[in-house]
Amino acid sequence: IPTYPIDQDPYAVPHDRLISTEGCFSCKVNGRHRRMIAESKFFNSTDSVYDAKMLRELWRRRMTRHRRHHHGDKPRMEQPHRVLKVSLAQTKHRTRILKLQPAIKNDFEYSITKGNENGQFEMVHKHGVWALHFRRRLKHAGTFPLEITGSRVNSAASNDIWEAPLALRVTIVASS
Repeated sequence: IPTYPIDQDPYAVPHDRLISTEGCFSCKVNGRHRRMIAESKFFNSTDSVYDAKMLRELWRRRMTRHRRHHHGDKPRMEQPHRVLKVSLAQTKHRTRILKLQPAIKNDFEYSITKGNENGQFEMVHKHGVWALHFRRRLKHAGTFPLEITGSRVNSAASNDIWEAPLALRVTIVASS
């Protein structure tokens, strides 16, 4: 009759293959984090004169890390266009091209501020959702740069310092 040991973990890792969860000993002694190893070569060097190229690279890394989520810093003209390609068959009357839904309840109103001089597009509001539609079916292919601006309906509750209006720049390319 074979005998097996009781209460032995089949997934136990031998002690000689155990990976330490502690950090690097030299990092703890020198008082720096493990992720700063790339930057530490600039500051732990024996000479106090830094190469200008190395300092520029360090400054560029630090600034890109800081500006990672600041989308509102760009001026309106630098913000990229969103390009939507549609076929002429998709340009029927009342065909939804773009759907906009504000994160806040029905406090926003969207309007076409630039590019709708011929009246080919309209913004329609139904059930809390705004949609960009064609007014008439297009007969010829073309490119239509539009700017859609979203602003608060209740302007007394808005704070102009913190809240800038949404300016969505869209280029609609209708091709056959």
